[in-house]
Amino acid sequence: MNGRGASVTIIEPAGRILGVSSDFPKMKVFEPRQTLNALIDSKYREGK
Repeated sequence: MNGRGASVTIIEPAGRILGVSSDFPKMKVFEPRQTLNALIDSKYREGK
């Protein structure tokens, strides 16, 4: 993409979120379910 500040956010039906921006060379991927699971696992380990 060309231009200053151009970006696109894609939300897939399965929940994954993709971000594409003209000022960053790679696509950013956010997987909320994976992040939530990691946070839950981390909290569980803290309790032991």
